[in-house]
Amino acid sequence: MLNFKKRFSTFKKGANDNGQGSGFPPNIVFKSGTSSINATEVDNLFFGVLLGATSQIDRELNDFEKTTLQQLSSLVQKNQQASKLIPRLPSILPKVIQALREEDASADQISGLIEQDHILVGEVMRLVNSPYYRTRQEITSLKQATVMLGREGLRQLVASAIVRPLMIANSGHFVKLSSQLLWEHSEKTAIAIVKQCSEAEEQRFYAYLSGILQNIGFTVGFTVLDSIFDGTQAPNSKLFLQQFVALCRELSAAIATSWILPSQISDAFIAMAHPLDHPEVSSLETTLFITDRMVKAQILGSRINFDPSNARILINGKPCESCLKTLASINLK
Repeated sequence: MLNFKKRFSTFKKGANDNGQGSGFPPNIVFKSGTSSINATEVDNLFFGVLLGATSQIDRELNDFEKTTLQQLSSLVQKNQQASKLIPRLPSILPKVIQALREEDASADQISGLIEQDHILVGEVMRLVNSPYYRTRQEITSLKQATVMLGREGLRQLVASAIVRPLMIANSGHFVKLSSQLLWEHSEKTAIAIVKQCSEAEEQRFYAYLSGILQNIGFTVGFTVLDSIFDGTQAPNSKLFLQQFVALCRELSAAIATSWILPSQISDAFIAMAHPLDHPEVSSLETTLFITDRMVKAQILGSRINFDPSNARILINGKPCESCLKTLASINLK
């Protein structure tokens, strides 16, 4: 993992976006020309766009917001119920991941496993022919895809192929409003965080999983919103946004735990949910926090007057040139 801790001083409890201290969460500022915006403002605007309320109101919670937060809080306490709101992972996935961990597994064996799930096949082929991989000719066979991608690329691609159908949906006002943008953010964060990794392949895969899965709890959150919404009240208070985002991140951690993923992934999601209450952080947690915010800034683009080609990203007051290079490399559109 790129050691942001070492590059931008020691990260510990106590920092914030007002620049007080140099701890966790890091103080991130996006500058373009004479304008600047900090990480908290970027985060709030991003989720405001997803909720259809880019300007939050400083007021008490309305009944719609209270009911939503109560239901989400209940799901966090009973995380098995939260995982039931997300379709189950295909049973073939553990076998594919295990095969990808075995050094002697052949491309034929791996493609044979993937072929057992037609949805997985379709997603792998769609992604391998996407602009990100920039293949000169269309990849037409699964074996071709496995050979071209290699073990590490295929692990990431399989994870993406599994998660995308869980997050892209077309039913419900808030789900429709949020799903495409949530997926774009998840995919770009996963790619960006791997580009900043310098550790072993397995750790890079965990980093990829943290990026691709961090928004899975928001899929549950927006589903709950749709189940309650009757059009008479809007989720546009500052207090609701703050609590909604934290609870959804806790749900991401609960779902990751229920899927028996490595504990460092769920720990990273908890650190994202309550950064000021997280006294000690790992390199993964720090890198996920920074990558999450800078990808959101890129996606928001003109809304915050941010163009990576002529902007600066400051982390605890120090320019991060590698951040800008990463953003340029993940512009998939």
